[in-house]
Amino acid sequence: MPEQRNSIRYVNRNGQLYNQLSLKLPQLVSKAAASVVADVLKSRSLAVGDVRHWAVHTGGDKIVDAVRDEIGIPEERLQATRTVLAEYGNMSSPTVWFVLDELERQGIAPGEWCVMLAFGAGLSAHAFLFRHK
Repeated sequence: MPEQRNSIRYVNRNGQLYNQLSLKLPQLVSKAAASVVADVLKSRSLAVGDVRHWAVHTGGDKIVDAVRDEIGIPEERLQATRTVLAEYGNMSSPTVWFVLDELERQGIAPGEWCVMLAFGAGLSAHAFLFRHK
């Protein structure tokens, strides 16, 4: 969503980078997330309910809640995201890899679908759909 690039960006203050976030970020991110998830699910003719595992960027409770509600992800399928958020917080976009690691510890059966979903500066949202072997 390049038109919303000022909603989430890094700013330089005295030689240090800081994240600058809009108060509207949960609503904006949830819309962007729903769009990319719809695209990846459509590519395999899947519905949200067909995806057993969700590795969602731990952008904070408000972000996770907004994404859950907008996409319709059952809360129990966000356990790994909530665990990583509680233990490590939001470590920016790469946090989704920690969530995937947590999902693998919890167990992903062969043939189950997973969506990885991350957000970043410039208000970008990216999703990756895969099937566990």
